[in-house]
Amino acid sequence: KDKESDNAQNLLIALQKTILFEKEMMALLQRDFGIVFTVESDKKATKNKDDDEDNEPLNDESEVTLEFDEEGRAVLANSAQGIRIKYERQKKERIAGANSKAKKNALSCASIEQVSVDPLIGCASSAFDDHMSPYIALEEQEMDERLVKALSDSNTDARGEFPVFTSSTDLFVYMKTSINRCKAMTK
Repeated sequence: KDKESDNAQNLLIALQKTILFEKEMMALLQRDFGIVFTVESDKKATKNKDDDEDNEPLNDESEVTLEFDEEGRAVLANSAQGIRIKYERQKKERIAGANSKAKKNALSCASIEQVSVDPLIGCASSAFDDHMSPYIALEEQEMDERLVKALSDSNTDARGEFPVFTSSTDLFVYMKTSINRCKAMTK
């Protein structure tokens, strides 16, 4: 095995863990502290407008939402375990809320202005941007190997209206997978 491929694998693992950490921290800050994160496009648009306007909160449906169990491990919010954790947390909050209603009334008198914060996604993971060459070289090498293999393979699939090279289907599946891998590593 090539030394560069080991570097690329280690780089990818570190990058994925960093991105997961950023997402977990954003979810934790939103849930526990009520932090509102802004969307990048809103941030750029508001620079041209008055500074008094509030930014839209970050509620992108494509983002992964997380819940945290008692040990602090992240769980997908739409999974069965994540839903269970959410309802248990809400139940605890209702019980705690009934006990601390007087404290909340005292706090509500002193209104606290909530400020939108830039998203954490990309803060730490952007450090990897200048060091992705081993991964890019590995992707290029894999694509070259698949192209050479596709050129030598003349098997066709005639099940449809027109015959299709099976290798072309494999190439498109690989390209889609590669694009999805790269999308997962971007901000």
